[in-house]
Amino acid sequence: MIKIIELKKIYKWLGMILTITLFVVSIKFYIYDITVEALSMDKNYEVQVEDENVKKDILRAIFLKGIPAMEITYKEENVENNYSFKSVFYKLVDMNYKDPKTFLKNEMAILENMDEDIVNYNDHNEKVVEPEIEPVSTKKNEDENLSEEETDIKEEAQEVKEPDKKEEVKIVTSPAKKPSKKLKIVSGKPNIFIYHTHATESYLPMDEGNFHSLKRDYTVRKVGDVLTDSLEDKGYNVVHDETLHDYPSYRESYTRALSTLKINMKKYPTANFIIDIHRDAGGSTEESRRNSYVTIKGKKVAKFSMVVGTKNENYEDLIAFANYIKGKSDELYPGLCKKTIKKPYKFNEYNSDHYILIEIGNTQNNIEEATEAAKYVGKILDEVIKDIKE
Repeated sequence: MIKIIELKKIYKWLGMILTITLFVVSIKFYIYDITVEALSMDKNYEVQVEDENVKKDILRAIFLKGIPAMEITYKEENVENNYSFKSVFYKLVDMNYKDPKTFLKNEMAILENMDEDIVNYNDHNEKVVEPEIEPVSTKKNEDENLSEEETDIKEEAQEVKEPDKKEEVKIVTSPAKKPSKKLKIVSGKPNIFIYHTHATESYLPMDEGNFHSLKRDYTVRKVGDVLTDSLEDKGYNVVHDETLHDYPSYRESYTRALSTLKINMKKYPTANFIIDIHRDAGGSTEESRRNSYVTIKGKKVAKFSMVVGTKNENYEDLIAFANYIKGKSDELYPGLCKKTIKKPYKFNEYNSDHYILIEIGNTQNNIEEATEAAKYVGKILDEVIKDIKE
């Protein structure tokens, strides 16, 4: 009888603890929802809401840990979903004991954006953040404009085979619709202008200055050299400008880049195809590294992507051009080109209907992988130009 009374007391306390825990979690979610709603009303913030199942997962984990019998049964029926209390703790307090910065950021708001790239303002006095490629996703792209795009390759050494010129190859039409605007190529005069808004962006092993270096042979300028050579080998007249717009000051890089662009457009009025070469930021995990390249003919080749500003008046022409390049890349070298990124800025792209802001590689790639990618980008652009030139 005494044991039964003691057990009842224990279960009473367990019930109270569980009730209090659920109350605290509910308050946490309530505050979270209010915060997300408030931020989403501010146009200066880009709010990324986590998967709607996160709350369910946390509550499920609490129940499973609170009632061991339920946990055992659940694991037997759902082997793939093995939730740990540690992961639940991270979700609740937004802190990771393996990364001390997460604790400091919670205590000092000024550190929250320390790892983000410096903010710039363009010529229209708009707030401009250096484009970033979104984390690799295994979900199918639901954007109607990008319905033909594939998700990033996850295999570490997936081979991308080039067609054997000796064999008869069936030509497959690019899934993307050809741009309505034709590209005028004037023989004997500059056709393509290449420059860099952020000319000091560097690749491994040059990781100093948060991957910004004045040693040009490890930066996007070297990549520009290789792309220039690749296009010139195919008969195009290319101008490669190496002006530093992000040094000594990173601020207002796009404003200074616009000045350089205007000068060269006036000097070379036939150079209607404009290319702004960047290096993207990458994650720090092994998966990020695996997703940063494909293998072509036994060599690692950095992936690339394009960024299109949705606030440009010629946005429809820009996105059509980018989508066609993406489609042609998928046709020739599947997996080399990642999805096209759309951002609510201009990036000076309104200056030509045939303008691409291209991100070749990221901070997980070394300079050899980036320059190797430039060779293939040259081949892809050559095929695109052949298809759309007047």
